[in-house]
Amino acid sequence: MNSKTKNILGFIAILLGTFISQIDSTIVNIASPTIGAYMNSSIKTTSWIASIYALALGVLLITASKIADQFGRKKFFLYGIIIFCLSSIFCATSSSIGMLIFFRALQGVGAAILTPIVIPMAVNIFGSNKNALLSAAFGGTSAFAASLGGPVGGFLTQYLSWKWIFLINVPICIAAFIITLFCIKESYDETTSKKIDFKGNLLLTAGLFLLVFSLIKATDYGIGSPSIISMFAGSLVLLAAFFYTEKRVKAPMLDLKLFTERNYRNSTICVMFLGLALAPSMFLINYFMNNILGYNSLKTGITICSMALTCMIVSIITPMFYKKAGYRKFNIISMLAFIGGNFLLSTITPNSSQMQIVLFLMILGIAMGCGAPALIGGSLRYLKDEKIGIASGVINMSRQIGVLLGIAIFVSVLNYQSEINFSMGKKEFVNDIQASATLSATAKKEMIDSVEKLTTQSHDAHKEDILNKIGQEKINRLKNIPKALQPGITKKFDSEISEVSNLIDEGTSTLKAKSSDGFSITFLYSSIFLILSLFFAFKTKPKQSLENKNLAS
Repeated sequence: MNSKTKNILGFIAILLGTFISQIDSTIVNIASPTIGAYMNSSIKTTSWIASIYALALGVLLITASKIADQFGRKKFFLYGIIIFCLSSIFCATSSSIGMLIFFRALQGVGAAILTPIVIPMAVNIFGSNKNALLSAAFGGTSAFAASLGGPVGGFLTQYLSWKWIFLINVPICIAAFIITLFCIKESYDETTSKKIDFKGNLLLTAGLFLLVFSLIKATDYGIGSPSIISMFAGSLVLLAAFFYTEKRVKAPMLDLKLFTERNYRNSTICVMFLGLALAPSMFLINYFMNNILGYNSLKTGITICSMALTCMIVSIITPMFYKKAGYRKFNIISMLAFIGGNFLLSTITPNSSQMQIVLFLMILGIAMGCGAPALIGGSLRYLKDEKIGIASGVINMSRQIGVLLGIAIFVSVLNYQSEINFSMGKKEFVNDIQASATLSATAKKEMIDSVEKLTTQSHDAHKEDILNKIGQEKINRLKNIPKALQPGITKKFDSEISEVSNLIDEGTSTLKAKSSDGFSITFLYSSIFLILSLFFAFKTKPKQSLENKNLAS
């Protein structure tokens, strides 16, 4: 086998590693209710299937990239594949929710090893002059895999079994392992010390654990709750202690000179905004399509796929223009498209068509396709090749924090707005019921009791149950009265049934409209918040060249 073929196969293996680590961040979301029912587990406990993966991935990204730089990227990539493969098998064969959560944590460890070292491994194969193309390939693969998780998870759960959302990883892992073993050469950061910075590792791990954990649980307790604020403050103290320590040790875990390079620093901040921008479009839109539009999981996943496909196409095309136009223009276009895309999402209503949502998501796909390759490729362009490993770990960590921060902020905003709007809708619903001159007192009470039980997660006013009760009451009444009086009684009950049906339909529409307003406000806030990203996008360098790789080794 010649070297060119080996390089291509090696690159495919690396992309497979990227694919499985990213698709598993979203593929379980749709399957979680099915898994919870199978395991007889509460929603709160089942939610840890997704949360523990994000926690392990977020906390260990930088540590994994540093250790791989020190002791061998190929070696750790293989370790990551083994851990990911075995944990996937154990997830599928778990007999309790506790076992499943434990093995999902191990799967997150495997993903944390794979994610940050794929770019430096690829650079070692093709050279840093291919940075733009490599970044485009990884950016497109990551976005496509994350968005593909929804429809794939929905399909496998519906037509096979939830176990297959884990078992599907096994053949991919085996292929990636074999190809990597024979087609990729080992690489290191030759300038870094082999000495492990235990103090720095401990402070960083503890600080990131509190930060990521607080962001994950912010959706449960509220972002302003004392426990979340305390954890967030504790993480800041630990991370501050980490940076203080790193300035004073001889062999620091994280080379702080990375952040003295203006382009890398501003690009890293933009990547965090990019992750934050994805939160509404990849997570909140799911709830909108499920709860407001009534889409099933498969239809929701397929709709979101439009963003992934657009991203993949754009990320392939845009690197052709980097040399002539520079990275900064694409960074700015990306952030403007994210702002515009989220603003357009704020205009969707319960009457919006699937095509309308697809078009808006395609704009966000353009944003992602322009931004991810340009920001990652541009940020690494000025760094020494041997520093790309740890730099990639920091960038991936930044994106992960951005996504979690976006979920924490915008889910909190959505919950607050939804509760207010939904309460207003319920009040209007009840007032319309009370104002009806057609309904009997019994029917009014039945309907009002049903409305009062409604939550933002369910707009079902149990129309059929109420109509069935009225119908049964009609049958019982007709049994006990003379035939001459039956037409009048029948007319009265038919009028009541028609009135109940109309009131519930109108009330349900009102509740959906009010809930939709909560989503609209949240998407609008996200677009306004993202305006801040433009400041950092403009601060990235307009032209990128292979010269001036100015980070000291």
